[in-house]
Amino acid sequence: MVLENVNLRPDKLSEVMAVIGLPFMLKAGMISRLELKLNYFKMMGGMNLFGSDDDGQAEVFIEDFFLILAPNTSQRQMKDSYL
Repeated sequence: MVLENVNLRPDKLSEVMAVIGLPFMLKAGMISRLELKLNYFKMMGGMNLFGSDDDGQAEVFIEDFFLILAPNTSQRQMKDSYL
């Protein structure tokens, strides 16, 4: 499956960044090309029908990954309020 010009949701990714403690928030993001290759047979425990040199169950290829980040000031204010 190939997706092109994938826009990233700033609200959701900023939420994830805050949970893992990154001091940034996402303003905008885009992936020019995202390719996902799944080996369904191998994922289900079957043998690999597409060649013996494919060891993975899934492969993700990303081309041109762009992010615009800004400082997460709300996180700093929340930390400062506990001092």
